[in-house]
Amino acid sequence: MISMCEKIRKALEAAGIDTYAPGQHKGDCLEPYVIIKNDGQGEIIGTASKRNTIDIIIYAPIAWYSKVDIFVADVQAALKQVRGLCDTYYQSPVLPDDDKNAYTTSLRYERYLPKK
Repeated sequence: MISMCEKIRKALEAAGIDTYAPGQHKGDCLEPYVIIKNDGQGEIIGTASKRNTIDIIIYAPIAWYSKVDIFVADVQAALKQVRGLCDTYYQSPVLPDDDKNAYTTSLRYERYLPKK
């Protein structure tokens, strides 16, 4: 069975978006990319479901501030193609990341699973 993170990676790469797992990207951000981070699972109280949270961490070169929203929209459009992935409509503020010489923001998605 293919994992949700793998489905997300394939959808993003099909859209021409570079993807990395946490800790993989080294050095400055010279081109935009995303990190796919599985934030774990939690029980949804009072239901027969649990939820898996996935953060999509977006990096764009420091000179790209005016283009960050366009890149975010491209990522969101690609993620609409992933079956079973639910947008929480949460986006963190766009902030500079001095270690990567980039701007960063993140999107939060969820996947709902039956309890076993």
